[in-house]
Amino acid sequence: MNRIHVYENNRSELASGVDGFLLLWTQLRYYRQLAKILERSPLLKKGVYLFRKVPA
Repeated sequence: MNRIHVYENNRSELASGVDGFLLLWTQLRYYRQLAKILERSPLLKKGVYLFRKVPA
């Protein structure tokens, strides 16, 4: 399994991958600011997505 899957409480939507991390980070105290930055910058979000695709 190489993707994270997250359900949002208010909506019955499933978010996966980078969107799942963003959804999770919006709920965590110290990661909220990072999530806001990534949500506002499509280019940065795409970079995180591409970085996530690179195998370890």
